[in-house]
Amino acid sequence: MRYVPVIFSLLISFNVCSQDISKSYLKSIVKTLASDSMQGRYPGTPGIERAARYIEQSFREAGVTNVRREEFEISQRGPGEVYLRSGNKKFLNPNDIIIFGSAHINNDVEKQLVFGGRGTADELSSIDVEGRVVLVFVSNLRSTYEVAHALHNRKAFALIAANPDNPAQFQSMNRTFKDHITAKRLFLDSDTIRRVPFLDTMRSACTFVIKNELIPVLMNTSSKNLSRSIDSKTVKDIPVASIGLKSEFVTNTIRSANIIAHLPGSTDTTIIISAHYDHMGQSGNDIFRGADDNASGTASIIALAKRYSAMKLLKYSMTFIALTGEEVGLLGSRYHTTKKDFDPSKVIFNLNIDMVGSIDSKHRSGQPYIYVVQHTDSLAMSDLLEQAAKANDIILDHSENGTIGMFQRSDQYSFHRRGIPAVHFFSGLHDRYHKPTDTYDSLNYPLLVRRAELANSFLLLMQQ
Repeated sequence: MRYVPVIFSLLISFNVCSQDISKSYLKSIVKTLASDSMQGRYPGTPGIERAARYIEQSFREAGVTNVRREEFEISQRGPGEVYLRSGNKKFLNPNDIIIFGSAHINNDVEKQLVFGGRGTADELSSIDVEGRVVLVFVSNLRSTYEVAHALHNRKAFALIAANPDNPAQFQSMNRTFKDHITAKRLFLDSDTIRRVPFLDTMRSACTFVIKNELIPVLMNTSSKNLSRSIDSKTVKDIPVASIGLKSEFVTNTIRSANIIAHLPGSTDTTIIISAHYDHMGQSGNDIFRGADDNASGTASIIALAKRYSAMKLLKYSMTFIALTGEEVGLLGSRYHTTKKDFDPSKVIFNLNIDMVGSIDSKHRSGQPYIYVVQHTDSLAMSDLLEQAAKANDIILDHSENGTIGMFQRSDQYSFHRRGIPAVHFFSGLHDRYHKPTDTYDSLNYPLLVRRAELANSFLLLMQQ
């Protein structure tokens, strides 16, 4: 019975506020943000800039007059030109070689190349490896750590690994790791690379994995001859070769922006409603459109801003933030919450909406639901959440709270770290997650509307 007056007050609030959250409105925003022209909305690309401008315009068209950009610099760090060279011929990463490790060899260097057999302790002890590159035959190109660690301890310059017994393995690794090993990582300028003491004991030599066709080119002798030297225990007699190599590490600076829409209340304290609008960009011809992740959440906060911009009086201010850089490390929310002028004492709560347009395998035949992912610091809001859920006939599923790292995986964590109670609305993982198939027409829009209405009911209760 205690829900009756609350539900009644919610209905009155709905009547006061005439802006409906419609399926067509949400769908139009998702469709635009997940279109091919947005290029997967990766920070630093023309696509995400188009998305930012569209979100700014959408907030203004929703009736919010105080809309601004919060621009900041992001360091883009990663591999530049990476190759092995024999004479004048270069073999490039990742088509001919695959590099693992973080060696910064920004200029072409010439090094002696020695054969280390299969990298056993006896074989490596029979040759001088210090300052040299060592070619080793391995049975699994994906498992080279032990020999790379041993070579690091013996002050070798680098390891080259080949698997002559499995010619197809290099191509398999190329397909698996191509995007990862060529990607440039994004960092806030305030980020530093922290050394962890125990990792010093786990260091390994920079490793180049090569396709088998390169073995005779680099060593000036056939793979069969090298294999015979292993069998006859004459690895030390293989002549020393000479190779060139380069593993360039480059740092660039890009700019990205959070889009902030602010509705003033009668006090200077605010509720922050957030959703990230970035996604994973493109890989070749594949566009990671990110309709559910997270055009769905971005559309929701724009729709909520439209509804609250039509309300005459707000007890608390409401700040809607479309955040950038979530996929690459919560960069936008980390920047916003660590600025010198950010005062966490003025923020009473953060509602973060990330992936709310689908149904996961656990709920395919059940009642409308939403995962509520939260920390104990937001438990005081649980009663309001339950009342809002009852008003909208939607189940709150708290089971993701037990999932390792789930609370840390989206932008609510940045607010939590500043002592701000925070909750994440989330509809669960699915088989389109982080794939090009996360398209606008794959979403469940009636359910997206229900979840946006749930958020609205909860925010209305907080305003009372």
